[in-house]
Amino acid sequence: MHSKTFRISLIAAGIAAAAGAFANGDAQLQRPATGRGQAQADAGRAAVRQPTVEVTARREPSAVDASLAAVRVIGRAEIERRQPGDLLELLRGEAGIDLARSGGVGQATTLFLRGSNSNHTLVLVDGVRVSSANSGLYDLAHLPLANVERIEIVRGPRAAFWGSDAIGGVIQIFTRKVEGFAGRVSAGRYGRLGVDASIGGAGDHGEMSLTVGQEQTEGFSATNAAAFGHDPDADGYENNHARLNVESSIGEQMLHFSAQGTQAEVEFDQGVTEAENASAQLSLEGQITSRWSQRAEFGHSREDLDTPAYFAAYASRRTSFDWHHQFSLRAGTALSAGLNYAREHGGEQETFGHSDVFAASRHNQALYGGIRQQLAAHELEFTARHDDNSVFGGETTFQAAWGWQIADATRLRASYGEAFRAPSLNELYSPGFGGLFAGNPNLQPEQADTLELGLQHAFGPEHRLALSAYRARVDDLISFSGGSSYQAVNIARAELEGIELEYDGQIGAFALVANATVQDAENRDSGSDLLRRPGRKGTLRVDYGFAGGASLGVEGFGSGPRPDFAATLPGYGLLHLVGSLPFGERWRVGLRLENLLDRDYQLLNGYNTPGRGAYLTLAYGE
Repeated sequence: MHSKTFRISLIAAGIAAAAGAFANGDAQLQRPATGRGQAQADAGRAAVRQPTVEVTARREPSAVDASLAAVRVIGRAEIERRQPGDLLELLRGEAGIDLARSGGVGQATTLFLRGSNSNHTLVLVDGVRVSSANSGLYDLAHLPLANVERIEIVRGPRAAFWGSDAIGGVIQIFTRKVEGFAGRVSAGRYGRLGVDASIGGAGDHGEMSLTVGQEQTEGFSATNAAAFGHDPDADGYENNHARLNVESSIGEQMLHFSAQGTQAEVEFDQGVTEAENASAQLSLEGQITSRWSQRAEFGHSREDLDTPAYFAAYASRRTSFDWHHQFSLRAGTALSAGLNYAREHGGEQETFGHSDVFAASRHNQALYGGIRQQLAAHELEFTARHDDNSVFGGETTFQAAWGWQIADATRLRASYGEAFRAPSLNELYSPGFGGLFAGNPNLQPEQADTLELGLQHAFGPEHRLALSAYRARVDDLISFSGGSSYQAVNIARAELEGIELEYDGQIGAFALVANATVQDAENRDSGSDLLRRPGRKGTLRVDYGFAGGASLGVEGFGSGPRPDFAATLPGYGLLHLVGSLPFGERWRVGLRLENLLDRDYQLLNGYNTPGRGAYLTLAYGE
């Protein structure tokens, strides 16, 4: 891949374009302290434990251990300790998550949550819905970890709170805030090189934080001989990115603005794809009275894909407004309600003749409300939402949950949730390829309902065990199997079942995290397993914290076999070694040895994965 000068102007242009509209952030959440002192403290004690507060499960702050959903939070301290190369490596070992990538770093990455389809997970960045209006997908490959402060993963349906797409769950990514100056340089195998610089500060009336960076890799051949059109050349990647966060208080309200953008160049066997993504949000939140708080959010997201070799360019735009209210009626009773409006525009252009293949717009408006009641050791929650879409009409979803604090250390929960996914613009309006695999403007939303049971128990203050079991049925799935032209139709059905076991604990200077997932994702019509979902997988991470803040950790991951197109991919196991050593006032050097045993495996049939590699990081101020 040819090297380019880091073009901050391109990223700034993306952010400026996104800044025309805005959405929710996380202004009132406590943020982890930065700097060497915090890193040492996290390494020397139970840093694996989740932050105490999350906001995604029901759109308002809630203690993680008291949530009526399966929630996992990955904070900045954990990201720095594990030193993953990208979001795939960070999320790969999480319970209920399966990932597929068509090659190395930067290649297209898709995520399956609880066996659901890759477009059944709602992805938010600072509260902004970032999936493409065209495909319904968000490519996690392009969001750099330098921009990430924390990630909240909510497994299970959340449509009654968030609307379309949240069938398997919700993943919300909060962008990073820093104080003072921070920077890092990283290098490793396959010509990988990255640099990021951040600066931030706070005054009497607010704070600001800015990050800019670039990453590039020469890569390796993304495909092998099993892939169509295989070319054994190296497929490289370059990513330029920037992020801005600004906060200021206005009386009792907090005003927050954030924007982030990436400009990436992805090489593949037939050419290059230019991918630009940006999102921005503006929110105002705070107390109106002692019993009433509100959060108003404006958001905008955009995606532009240009592949000259195919004479194809795609553009997606989404603007949204959310207004959420929370009311405390009396001790133990809380109401929440809100409204949402979103407008989407997308389309495809044939770049040889500069003509539109298709262009379409739609809008969606929604109202939702819920009640939460605490009755001694029991907690009840009911939420309902109605969406009115300009294309398919109305859709109503309902969610109910119950929690029982059996003892101080033991909690039982049960829930039922409905969810749906609106057809993407491609599925509705694309003319297909020569009339084949065309969209269908008469498509209806995909439907799902899920039952879940959960149990968590704390073995003293240092050990926590959580068990989740679920069963989901999905109907009216969109399949390109209509008639002789294979038009999109609502015909497929699926059943998803699974059990997830999670443990985290502390034994002296050792911090341990383990999880295991057993799942059955089945096509209800054919009885066959859904593609690219293993029936079982598991993770074990052990970190040792030394006096003075150094740490040494080992990560083990194993996955069972899984079906793919024209093949069944065998199971595989990976072992990583991670070490970190602080020095000076605010310096830290880190080393990550990935795929230590140099295992050969595939995430997609016909696509290669990285072998053994060493990656070195020098960081300041983190």
